[in-house]
Amino acid sequence: MKKDILLIMDIRRNKFFRIYLALTKVKQQQFSLFVQKHKPEKNNLQQFLDAIEDRNLYVNEFTLDKSQLFARISEKSMYDDAIIRQHFFELNQVLASFLLLEHHRNVYPYFTFIEIFNELGLEREVSDTIFDFEKVLASKPKDDKMLTQRYNLLQYKNDLDIQKGKRDDGSISRQMMDTLDEFYFSQKLRLACILLNNKNIWAQEKEIVLLNEIVQTVSVSGYFHNPYIALYFSVYQLLTLSQPDNLLEQSERIIIENKDAMDAKSLREIFIILQNFCIRKLKEGGVYFEQKLFDIYKRQIELGLIAEKNIVSPWTYKNIITISFRLKEYEWAKNFMTAYKDFLPEGERENAYNYNLANYYFRTGNYEKSMRLLQRLEFTDLFYKLGSKLILLKIYFELNEEEAFENHCISFKGFLTREKKLNIEQRRPYINQIKFSHLIFQNRHHRRNLKLIEQKIQKNSTVADIHWLIEQINIRKNITKNG
Repeated sequence: MKKDILLIMDIRRNKFFRIYLALTKVKQQQFSLFVQKHKPEKNNLQQFLDAIEDRNLYVNEFTLDKSQLFARISEKSMYDDAIIRQHFFELNQVLASFLLLEHHRNVYPYFTFIEIFNELGLEREVSDTIFDFEKVLASKPKDDKMLTQRYNLLQYKNDLDIQKGKRDDGSISRQMMDTLDEFYFSQKLRLACILLNNKNIWAQEKEIVLLNEIVQTVSVSGYFHNPYIALYFSVYQLLTLSQPDNLLEQSERIIIENKDAMDAKSLREIFIILQNFCIRKLKEGGVYFEQKLFDIYKRQIELGLIAEKNIVSPWTYKNIITISFRLKEYEWAKNFMTAYKDFLPEGERENAYNYNLANYYFRTGNYEKSMRLLQRLEFTDLFYKLGSKLILLKIYFELNEEEAFENHCISFKGFLTREKKLNIEQRRPYINQIKFSHLIFQNRHHRRNLKLIEQKIQKNSTVADIHWLIEQINIRKNITKNG
């Protein structure tokens, strides 16, 4: 029997569930204890929380049966949605209090105690708390949060001195100015690197105010004791100098030497910029950067930066595997594929793993296994569908299966035409790939024609896999030469 739509709830559309389910299991348990300890008069709220965690009340993963929930928490015989809504309203309020207290406790405890002790006139406790806070800050990465906290603490110390009537000798003001400079310089260089990395934004050529002055000041004023400034300055030079000799290696060296003194978020951000730099150089024909790109990915794995909150992006997963294939690091790729499979988002895991496994079989010459896997699978993601069709095209080509290759080219082009979700720019690389693959196949015995096709490909960089096309041309040229 179909459930009345008014008596079921999609928990993904409920504010409490969206926030609550984003918490770790540990935080959820802490919240449950918070409800018990801080709201003892609201036992019904704890009962409500226990009820909504009971999977027996769910129709499926995301659908809660409100009639069963109501029966669990109320003695009334007739369902009343207002009671359910009131419970969620109160639970949201308690959750908001919990999150605020957790955040305040983690971020502002020292400032809070300094204010409390100062209001109570406890000078020694104020002094001790400031001393403890300074020690904590000294052990933290010199990121924007740390510098902001240090500046605020110095401001607080200065205000306390003024309250006591102490004369300012300039020492605190000097420290505040230095801290502010470090914050400003590091953030200005960081944002310049991000803008340079984004070619579309940078193409607007809007001048970054005072950037040249900051670069000049940093280069001569010894701010390199701050690893963030040292790294952002190195990456900025890498992106702006016409011949950035050794700056990629220098940037990597700064990261390695300061990995324990820098936060993961900032390092991930910089690694993305370094990856994109290598990719741009590869497109310009810098084959050397294939190995550098692979090394950058491996370095992120070593530093534990590939998975963020225990999740690896399917596209990062695919990109790492693809570059390792190009370098013929097949077993390394297979090990990575297996080791990080469970880090993929659950809904995309099987698609991502099976697509890359099929590609692994193709790359290692196990065409039959690759074809069997691709023909058995139903990819839900459009770009995996495209990728799987591209692998099949390569297999039929390399097996010299003329009829299968010709039929697949026709069906592939038909798919590209029918698929309305693809725009022209997304279609073009695959259309060109089919066209050039077909030309190479037709002229595989004609060395002179193959050279002309290669020239056309080099002029037209809009293809799905230029490396494979050039590789096939070279194989065919060598065969015709030796034949």
